[in-house]
Order: sequence, then C-alpha cells, then structure tokens
Amino acid sequence: MIRAKKQFIFTAVAAVILLLGMHSCQQDPWGDIDALKRKSNEQQDRIAALEALLAAQSSGDYVTGVTPLPNNEGYVIAFRNNDP
Repeated sequence: MIRAKKQFIFTAVAAVILLLGMHSCQQDPWGDIDALKRKSNEQQDRIAALEALLAAQSSGDYVTGVTPLPNNEGYVIAFRNNDP
C-alpha cells in the first residue's frame, strides 16, 4: 500500500513537471533563436566597422565626414584617402 502511494505521488509529480515543461515549449523558441541570430549579425557588422576604422587610423588615414543614413540605421563615414 505504501509503495502504491509513493508510485502515485511520483507519477503525479512527473506529470506536473511534464505539463509545465510543455507550457514553456508553447512559446516560440525558433523566434528567440532568430532574434539572437539577428543580434549576432548586427554585432558582427559593428565589429567589422570598428576594424575598418582602426585599419584606416593605423595607415595614416582619418575621417573627413560622417553622414547619417536616411533610415537612421547607421552612418556613412568618409576618409581622406578612400571613398566612403
């Protein structure tokens, strides 16, 4: 009898855990992954831009102008020795 009660309690707790786990899966994990991929790509773009600025600085080039993009997503940076 005690073994049956323990087995019932274990089964009930396992069912509750399973149902709670399924509830968290109802959210969109793929959307979260896509958002992380977008953020990662944005960060990679920013790092590449900083690398370009550092390379220009080390070669003796310097910034002659900064123009915001029309959609406010960034800037066009003009250098003395290179086109933007």
